[in-house]
Amino acid sequence: MTSLKATCSNGINLETSKGCVAGFAFQSLKMGLKAFFTTYQEMKYSLHLFEKKHPDEKKDFNTPLSFFELSAETILHFHHFTELILKDLLRSEHVLLADEGSKKTVVLKKLLMGKPLNADEVSGIRSIEFSEALDRIVDLVNADEITDAATLEFINDSKDVLKKLNTLRNRIWHRGTFVLRYDALDEFVCQYFLPVLNRILSLGRYSGQESLWKYRDLECGFDPLSFLENESDSYSIGKFALAKELGRAAYCNPIRRDSGWTRIFNGEISGRAVTAANSEGHNVSKVTTCPVCGIRSLVVYDDVEVEGEDFETGTYERAWRYTWQVKCHCCSFEINNHLDNGSAYGISIPDYWQAEEM
Repeated sequence: MTSLKATCSNGINLETSKGCVAGFAFQSLKMGLKAFFTTYQEMKYSLHLFEKKHPDEKKDFNTPLSFFELSAETILHFHHFTELILKDLLRSEHVLLADEGSKKTVVLKKLLMGKPLNADEVSGIRSIEFSEALDRIVDLVNADEITDAATLEFINDSKDVLKKLNTLRNRIWHRGTFVLRYDALDEFVCQYFLPVLNRILSLGRYSGQESLWKYRDLECGFDPLSFLENESDSYSIGKFALAKELGRAAYCNPIRRDSGWTRIFNGEISGRAVTAANSEGHNVSKVTTCPVCGIRSLVVYDDVEVEGEDFETGTYERAWRYTWQVKCHCCSFEINNHLDNGSAYGISIPDYWQAEEM
């Protein structure tokens, strides 16, 4: 049997083996965004509680535990991403700025001289915490003692937001009793965190990392993140829900860029999705092209509503046929008519909700 030490040493260094800048940072960013975008799916039948003045007790009663998980994941992963970025910026100046000073003389000398450490030496170094990393960055920026201090001034300007992010993380991680409600999570992420994220991603050090964290381009050309940040001052539950669902489906889109062997891969996936979509026969209005993946596998469902129905004779005074849900069998994009049409939100996708009298 392998020893515990050997087992726990059998891993991969993302920076040296995979060339990942800032270690696991961008993977954490991706997981946080996926969790945030998924919150609509977990709350899609209860969003009306947040659109009107309902008591918090009713909102909380109708909020499933699955949303609590997603809210916690969003904060934890965004916090982890930010912490790793702060430490990476400090280490780019000197490794000791991001770590506690080692009490071992040889290790300290190696760190001062920029010499590599062995596995045992690395395991003995304790990294500083989020709040300390933030304070050190702010101090260095204010003193103009860090490379490109002017470009990092936004961290100083955003320190209140980042401190709140740290507090939210600690309330989840250490106490395990508090998460933001649906609308509060939307507002914190879109109005406060995304502007900071955008500034981080604009730093030259982190350019070209999109493949590590970003969703695939949407067929309709819509960019969920840009939209959510730009619209943060005019928050609307439905508008943000639609944008998040488009982002979630973009992460789930299995269609890869059409080149070489991926054409075969794409063809198999799209073929199965199209077949599944056209196999549905119950209450289907039509099958159309999905705005996310671009495959003709989006099913538009309809139903009938009647007025003045006589159950004995089977007659009615008036009847309407209306569409109420769409679902893609390829990328899993799915919304219902609890949301308005995209045009009502300024989102350029087809309007799916229609009704006509029969």
